[in-house]
Amino acid sequence: MSWLEDWEKEVSEVPDLSAGDRAKSQLSSQTIEGWKITIASFTELSRQLIDEGYEFVLSERLVCQDSLEQHFSHTRASCGSNSMPTLNNVYQIDNIQAVARNIRLTTTKGNSRRSASIDALSDAPLVKRKK
Repeated sequence: MSWLEDWEKEVSEVPDLSAGDRAKSQLSSQTIEGWKITIASFTELSRQLIDEGYEFVLSERLVCQDSLEQHFSHTRASCGSNSMPTLNNVYQIDNIQAVARNIRLTTTKGNSRRSASIDALSDAPLVKRKK
């Protein structure tokens, strides 16, 4: 992880660089700290798994945050032009989404219906239609 400190040091040593340009040339301190924590945690977890007998570690299965990212992306999009929702906005949007999930109606007409037996799978062959 020394490359993060090297990058920060290299940017700080550039002469005649304004504070704004210096900030744009490197990651924020919060991002760097987050990366350090993530890398250290993942490294330690990988060592523990390998010590327990695992041959390899599939990293994308461990640190994938797609569901969380999708949730907050939807929350920000629900706020319209406000891309920085407040805690109150998030609370309201979460409540609206929870209510919407609970009152969804099942289709009673058309070619798609919910079936109680959807979990029951069978290996039996389908009935053939007459020609």
